[in-house]
Amino acid sequence: MCIRDSDLAHLALTDSQVQARLLDNISLTLREKGYRGLDVDFEYVYPDDAGAYAAFLATLARRLNPLGYPVIAALAPKTSSTQRGTLYEGHDYSAIGAAVNEVLLMTYEWRVLAHRLEPLENQDFEAISAYSTSRKFCQIF
Repeated sequence: MCIRDSDLAHLALTDSQVQARLLDNISLTLREKGYRGLDVDFEYVYPDDAGAYAAFLATLARRLNPLGYPVIAALAPKTSSTQRGTLYEGHDYSAIGAAVNEVLLMTYEWRVLAHRLEPLENQDFEAISAYSTSRKFCQIF
């Protein structure tokens, strides 16, 4: 499940009626489609919603884990807890890591160059892996 809109994420994280309906629809979809788990990717979460996002993920895990569904959070690759930017500030790595079964660090970015996809080379993978493993939820293989 992916949300890439700050206002929509805010609504889902702060309106109890919207959140209840979303939780019900997620559970129903997982059962009906025969999915084996849930990967949650809320991008551009407002910094003030970071706690609500971690709480939402914890609620998902409490609801879905007993049904056999793991909850995975996809996270933008951070190099520190103070990293600025709309992709980073709404993700509290420690709180999210405690809330979910697994995390997926999205250490990929692609650009179109001459009509072909190529990876961006500007990511500091050493800093990303050092920060991620320091949050005690991530192992780099």
